[in-house]
Amino acid sequence: FSAITIDVFVAALGQVFYSLSLGMGIMITYGSYLSKDNDLERSALIIPTLDTLAALLAGFAILPAVFAFGFEPTAGPGLIFITLPAVFDSIPVGFVFGALFFLLVLFAAITSSISLLESPAAYLIDNFGVERKKAVIFCGVAAFLIGVPSSLSMGVFQTTFFGMNFFDFMSYFAESLLMPLGGMFMCIFIGYVWKPESAIQEISNEGTLPFKLRGYWAFMIKYIVPVAIFVIWLNSSGLIKLFK
Repeated sequence: FSAITIDVFVAALGQVFYSLSLGMGIMITYGSYLSKDNDLERSALIIPTLDTLAALLAGFAILPAVFAFGFEPTAGPGLIFITLPAVFDSIPVGFVFGALFFLLVLFAAITSSISLLESPAAYLIDNFGVERKKAVIFCGVAAFLIGVPSSLSMGVFQTTFFGMNFFDFMSYFAESLLMPLGGMFMCIFIGYVWKPESAIQEISNEGTLPFKLRGYWAFMIKYIVPVAIFVIWLNSSGLIKLFK
């Protein structure tokens, strides 16, 4: 427990933020497709709980193997491509389980890509009247073109931006700068422009659905969450080092 420092706590906050796909408009876009009788409060309690259980399960599966095989535990998300192949290679018929596992990883990546594509596609559809097929093709091609130099930056495209290759720069720009800022501005908009009272009316469908935590939620969205996300942004952007 002595290893649980402020830096670890801030990093954990950031992990929660990214794991729940906040700050990218995905939850807002998908939420707009729900029917009026969906209980958002119940969903908001179930989803983080299941997400946490899945994260704990992944940690219990991967980290013991990391230390057992002598790998570096700070390798980050790349551990999935380092540790698990070694685990599968050490068990009977491991290649079958390995193939099935990475097939599921592929499906997870595809479904995540669909959700990420939905927000800009919905923006073009709702605000400019673009047909869904054309909007999806446009956004998909744009994402592909941006992804090409990101892929090539691991090989022939060695141009650096602020000391980072193109892939690392885009990852830093999107994940460390834009996503936390997006989440923080959403909280500020709901808390001080749209007002929590209006949001509560929408969440509870004009009071027809239960929202027992409305007071707690309104307080958090106005005073606690924006500050927490700002700290996450300072940490993920590296700016927090200026205050140390």
